[in-house]
Amino acid sequence: MSRHIYVCVFFFLYTTALAQDQTNFTQFYLNPYTINPSYAGFDGRTAITLIYRKQWSTLDDGPQISNLSFHTPLSQRAGFGLSVINDERGLLKSTGLALSFSYSIPIADESFLRFGISGGGSWNTVDLERLEGFNDPKLGDILDNNSGLTGNAGLSLHLKTFHVGFSLPVVFAPSYISTNTINITEIDPFQSVIFHASNRFYFNNNTYVFEPYLLYRMSGILPPQFEVATILHLNHVLWAGGSYKQDFGISALGGIKLNKTLAIGGSYSIKNSGINELNSPTYEVTLALLVGKHKRGRPMYSFVDTQKVKQKKGTGKSASERLAQKHREQEQARKLQQKQLAKKRQEDIAAKKKQSESQKAEAAQKRKEELASKQAEQRKPAETQRKDDDVVASQSSSTAAITRTDTIVRTHKPRFNQIESSLEAIQIEVTEHSEADEQERLSRLTIHAADPDEPHNETNPYPNADRHDLADIGTNKNEIPVGDYVIIGIFKDESNTKLFISGLKRLGFKANYGYLTKKTAWYVYLHQSSDIQQAKKARDKFRKMKIFRDAWLLTVYPN
Repeated sequence: MSRHIYVCVFFFLYTTALAQDQTNFTQFYLNPYTINPSYAGFDGRTAITLIYRKQWSTLDDGPQISNLSFHTPLSQRAGFGLSVINDERGLLKSTGLALSFSYSIPIADESFLRFGISGGGSWNTVDLERLEGFNDPKLGDILDNNSGLTGNAGLSLHLKTFHVGFSLPVVFAPSYISTNTINITEIDPFQSVIFHASNRFYFNNNTYVFEPYLLYRMSGILPPQFEVATILHLNHVLWAGGSYKQDFGISALGGIKLNKTLAIGGSYSIKNSGINELNSPTYEVTLALLVGKHKRGRPMYSFVDTQKVKQKKGTGKSASERLAQKHREQEQARKLQQKQLAKKRQEDIAAKKKQSESQKAEAAQKRKEELASKQAEQRKPAETQRKDDDVVASQSSSTAAITRTDTIVRTHKPRFNQIESSLEAIQIEVTEHSEADEQERLSRLTIHAADPDEPHNETNPYPNADRHDLADIGTNKNEIPVGDYVIIGIFKDESNTKLFISGLKRLGFKANYGYLTKKTAWYVYLHQSSDIQQAKKARDKFRKMKIFRDAWLLTVYPN
């Protein structure tokens, strides 16, 4: 029986010292939370990972370990995790559960310092029925009812693509509670440390990633051990690589990622070499799933989703740089606006002065002509004067019905050709029209969008000069009413008319439109009145802007 006690206690100590070691997985890179609790929630969204490892697969009762972990970000800085592990080594079985909490401190753009700690418990059992001839129930009760506290802690630094950290796999000295007293040597806490580092090298327009890893384990009861691994990500879908663990041999690694959400990976280790040489392979299978969407602002380091987030133009700068740039742009826009307003005021003053001088000259010329005409009339004989009066009266009566108080004057070729059939039949003027003209009108909405009120500052800028179209009102329900208008465009298609109107309204102009039946076209106008002089003043006002420099007059008469 003493031999049985020795065997059980030996394996029991072996289990309590080495069981629950979820840091010993070959595919630790798929879920770094297994080696350092500061990674809890660092995938940027909820992560669920299942790992199964079969060691020395050709041996009966070879060690096998499985782990299910769940971790998620609680906020932009805090994270939470849960890990359940089951370890079977022959007669010995250990089950443990631990809860984790992590906290992140930003130190720069895409750079963070993270802390993590976890705590829980483990339960150890021994299958004594498998020992032949074992008949000591007292010792069985002791070994079969054993539990203890477990916990680990970690710190990690993340600088964009470079990551480094260390963890303490054991922070509680194992303290076992049993139905009877038994003396067991405790393992001191903080005697084991794991250092780890990795970096991601993006190339080929960020479609491929080369990622090397380094781990170094230090323990007070075992020799130090290093482990290196290299992974090549292909188009963020496939990965392949290899690893070497000191005194345990080499492993082949590979897997597939689907839609930046699911990853399935595996590893195969050939027979061990060195002091632990054993002619039996080891394999490991991992399934990782990300749930939900990554929320902006939360730190993210994920093996499942290695694709870089596409940054908008200018987002490569720091927050303070972007804020300073915004202030500079606002100041430049304000100065430019002030400069444009001052320029516009000066132009308005000059235009008013020029208009005033022109009006004075016209009035003086008119008075001079009236005086000369009056003097000429006084010199004519009375009979000639009466004959002249009759002619004038006849001309006035024949034209009053169609021209009212305005005379059609053309001093140049207008933008649109205008044809008058005869003085007696001038009820409507025929205007040539083309699709190109409509497109040119619509293009002004884009050309002048930045500064719709921009003046032209040219001496003779008016393409339509003294153009004045005349038309009789028609019978269409959308017919433009009788009156005087300032016209800025003609369209055959009403949809283009509405498009032009809505564009003008976005630029801040109050425009409207109506239909002329006899011209079979839609007319867009900025001003409507029953006084031709008011219409002329409005036309002259709008012509000062580049966008309306060719505005002209339209008069609609009643039938």
